[in-house]
Amino acid sequence: MELYLGIDLGGSGIRAGVYDQMGQKQFPLEDKRFSLEPDGIDIVRFVSDFVRQALQISSSVVSFGLGSPGPLDYKKGVIESPPNLPKVRNAPVIQTLSELCPEVQGFLVNDADAALFGEYSWGAARGFRNVVGVFAGTGVGSSVMSRGILQRGKGKGAEWGHHTIMGYGSRPIRKCSCGNMNCWEAFVGTSGLGETCCEVFGLKYSVPPQQPAQQLRNLTKRSDKKWDQILHIYSMNLAIGLRNIVCVHHPECIVLGGGIILGNENLYNEVVEKLSFISGPMSSMFEGLVIKTCELEQPGVAGAAAYAIRQYERLRAEGL
Repeated sequence: MELYLGIDLGGSGIRAGVYDQMGQKQFPLEDKRFSLEPDGIDIVRFVSDFVRQALQISSSVVSFGLGSPGPLDYKKGVIESPPNLPKVRNAPVIQTLSELCPEVQGFLVNDADAALFGEYSWGAARGFRNVVGVFAGTGVGSSVMSRGILQRGKGKGAEWGHHTIMGYGSRPIRKCSCGNMNCWEAFVGTSGLGETCCEVFGLKYSVPPQQPAQQLRNLTKRSDKKWDQILHIYSMNLAIGLRNIVCVHHPECIVLGGGIILGNENLYNEVVEKLSFISGPMSSMFEGLVIKTCELEQPGVAGAAAYAIRQYERLRAEGL
């Protein structure tokens, strides 16, 4: 039985797992946290370690998928300039890894594309033809699929996290980590949530707080006026961006994920309610829309493996 390694690269660490063709996890690998900001050489080292560990456990591993924040060139296997990995610039990771680990075939994919591809293959988006994924964590990743095909435009779409909105709240103007003003990510990424918390509590914002997502999740068990206000502001900003997505793509289903959203039923309910409220004259665009949260335990890891399966089978069918 052939096995596939899925690897999910994030702003603060990297994790991996090995799956079969049916999406069953065969074994996990130990997560790695970054003590210092990694560069391209570090990323190659982490990934090659995962590949070697996987092969030591099973020689049936034939391919790996590496999900990475964008922008990236998935065809050339180059991670170009992710805002949340500032030391990684134009890193030819797949070519380098093919030299270090020739036993396996590697593929690079945007991390949001990987997560949605996993949910489309084995999770919440099964059975839908036209789907959008939004994943709110350190950054805000997004992905669009139509009839089983990732919709990338010329190759780097869709980066909905960096479309511009007029933010809702007391300070509607913010600078994003990419350098531009008022990106959606600046309001609904981890730093955006932290900044909203500081505004509401009257604190000076410096370093992104680490706890707001967990505290927001805990609102299901208590009532606090200031945290209720934070929930209201955050969910409104999330709904504003989702409305724009619906107006552009008119999907059957939106899959929500990421560390801020997952496990937060209160937030999910607020977003669904607000999205219905702000649809306005465009309400017909929202008829029949299904909004779900990720079902897979690790969508990015599983999706990177699912992507590796698809690409490996494609190459084999082409005789390459």
